[in-house]
Amino acid sequence: MKFSLLGLAAATSFLHRGKCGTIRGSPKGSSRDRSVMEMEMDTFSPLNCNQDLGTATCSPWTSLFGNAQSMTDRIVIQCGECIVMDFPESPLLLDGGLDIQGKLVFPDDYEIVIRTPMIAVQGELQMLSTKPVDGNPAVRIVMTGGGDNTFRPIANNEGKCGGECSTGKKAIVVAGGRVEIKGLPQATPAWLKLHDVDRRPRPNEDVPHQSK
Repeated sequence: MKFSLLGLAAATSFLHRGKCGTIRGSPKGSSRDRSVMEMEMDTFSPLNCNQDLGTATCSPWTSLFGNAQSMTDRIVIQCGECIVMDFPESPLLLDGGLDIQGKLVFPDDYEIVIRTPMIAVQGELQMLSTKPVDGNPAVRIVMTGGGDNTFRPIANNEGKCGGECSTGKKAIVVAGGRVEIKGLPQATPAWLKLHDVDRRPRPNEDVPHQSK
């Protein structure tokens, strides 16, 4: 299953803040298999250890995780830490999943394909792309694998769902965190034509008499 920068934005907009939401899919890619669901879990809250993220200096991804293109262990961005993605190759294979406890930023004019079985957003995920829409999204997240995944809530959410939360297969989970995605140029016009197709009589509208 694939999420483009815009596709992910559309999906995450349905998640309820404060709950543990999940985006799931299957490799078949049917509309039935692609759904946005809110998991019946305990209420999550923003992590207290991220209170200074707004002023934190972001470090490059490669300065912490190096230039390895394939990683089998789960990658964890620690709470209170800000990372800006600068990996030079594509795809980036995160076979153990990605747990964003702090903040991960995909800057403008940056392109990458990431393959991973799950992403947990306990902190903040930020994506920005102002390139024209040309059918080639700047950031593509391809969900892989066929097994169920889990993540462990931390800090003030520790102990939620028994201490280990199940996400199912191919899930992007927002657990008390925040996803901010801007995927269109600033000057993109936004308008929608509405066409009234409801021909039923209005409450105060006279209805012509029809003889039998």
